[in-house]
Amino acid sequence: MSRSWLSIEGITRRYGVRTVFSDVWFGVDRGEFVVLIGHSGCGKTTILNILAGLEGPEEGVIVLDGREVSGPSLDRAVIFQSHALMPWLTALGNVGFAVRERHPDWKRSRIRDHARGVLDLVGLGDAADTSETTIGRFVIGAPDGLDSIVVGGTRVTPAQLGNLGGVPVVIDTRIGQITLTGYDAATGVVSYSYTLGSNQQNGAGSVTDPIAIAVRDRDGYTTSGTLTVLVIDDVPTARSDAASIGTAGTSRSRHHQRRRRLRAALRRGGGQGRARSPAMRSSITQRGRW
Repeated sequence: MSRSWLSIEGITRRYGVRTVFSDVWFGVDRGEFVVLIGHSGCGKTTILNILAGLEGPEEGVIVLDGREVSGPSLDRAVIFQSHALMPWLTALGNVGFAVRERHPDWKRSRIRDHARGVLDLVGLGDAADTSETTIGRFVIGAPDGLDSIVVGGTRVTPAQLGNLGGVPVVIDTRIGQITLTGYDAATGVVSYSYTLGSNQQNGAGSVTDPIAIAVRDRDGYTTSGTLTVLVIDDVPTARSDAASIGTAGTSRSRHHQRRRRLRAALRRGGGQGRARSPAMRSSITQRGRW
C-alpha cells in the first residue's frame, strides 16, 4: 500500500494523565483540501501543531513527502489562532524576519527591499516602519489566594493566566487591544503587548488609553487600578500606572476585623458552655494564618 504525501501514523498526545487523542491515522494527498472537525478540546489544534512540528507526539510519526517531521520547517505554513507577531519589531521587521529565515544568504539590503515589496503588495507599505505595538508588564498580588483578575472588563482565571504562554488572552480596549502574553506565579508579573487599533482617529498629538484592572482574592476582596497606555503620534508607549495591584493591605485589615468579631462572639457564647459548631470550627481553622 502506497503512503500518502502527508501521512499521520498512529500518533498519540497526552497532557499529564489526560490522553487528548490516541492512535490517530489518516493521510492527505498532494493538492487535497482537508478539514478537521470536532468539539472544543478534542485535539484539533494539537494535531495541527504536531503537523507543523511545533509539538511532538508521545507515540507515532508524521511523514511528509517520505521524510519524518521532527520540527518546524519553511515548507509548512501555520496561521495561529491568536497574535503571532513579535511586538518589539515593526511590520517591516516581522516580514523581514521570515524573509531572512528563508534566504539566509541574502544581504540585509535585499531582505529589506523584498520585505517592503511584500508589504506594498498587500497595501501596508505606509505602515512598514511604524511601531504600533508596545510591550510591558504589571504585578498582581493576592496573599490569600488569587480568584481572578479583570482586565478591561474581561475576567481572567488563574488557569488562563497559567496558560498564557500557549493561549494569550486578547482584550479590546477603547482605541486598541491588550494581549496578556505571560504570567509568573512566583512573582505575580503579568506580561502584555498593546496594539493600537487601525480605526482610531488620533493621527497626531497625544492621547491615552486607560485600562481598568482589578484583582480579586479567594475571600472576595478586590483591589482596582488603572493601566494607562500613552499614544504619541500613533506610537503607543506602556506606562507603569498599575505597576503593582494587590489585595494584601485590604485583605489583612479585614481579616483582623473579622478576627476581633469572632473572638467576641466566642467569649459571649463561652459562658454558657456551648460547643462550637462545625462551621465555626472550620472558620477558625481556615483563619489560622492570623
